[in-house]
Amino acid sequence: MSDAASTKASLRIALRRVRHDFLSGLSADQRDAALARIDAAITPLIPGDAAVAGYVAQSDEPDVLPFLASLHAAGRRVLLPCVRRLDMEFSAWSPADPLVPGYAGIPMPQLGGDSGVPRFLLVPLLGFDRQGGRIGQGGGFYDRYLEHRPETKRLGIAWSAQEVDEVPSDPWDVALTAVVTELETIEVEPPSL
Repeated sequence: MSDAASTKASLRIALRRVRHDFLSGLSADQRDAALARIDAAITPLIPGDAAVAGYVAQSDEPDVLPFLASLHAAGRRVLLPCVRRLDMEFSAWSPADPLVPGYAGIPMPQLGGDSGVPRFLLVPLLGFDRQGGRIGQGGGFYDRYLEHRPETKRLGIAWSAQEVDEVPSDPWDVALTAVVTELETIEVEPPSL
């Protein structure tokens, strides 16, 4: 294992604990209020006609499904990731659609559904820095997907406790456009809508 890979592996372990401890320290009301602040901060970053993709929260990740459901109810096109082997694509989703176990047991829309390319992508993460660096679970799915889609705006969704001074970077890592936490929005690239 290279030094960079070893550093990222150690950082992932530490950040999972930080995220868990942060969320464990919140009451249910505090958690709901924090999620409401995240939702409110995302809304002005995405124009009313753009397709938006999110994720199904795992472990202690901020849950964006209720936000996505509200977008769908307002007539927006909403997508969720579908992972096959090493590739990820996005399929249309509505709150009435059943989700099936996908890669690593993560719920996803059924394969073969209406696929699409999001203009805005809400990205889960373990850690972030103010330069747009992101450390994820280590599968590289988001980096591979975004490598050929520079026009897609990448909004990292995180708890403020997940911030680090600097995320170790590899040449294939794709930086975030912005990071939204319960405390602030950190814009890395100026919005170009």
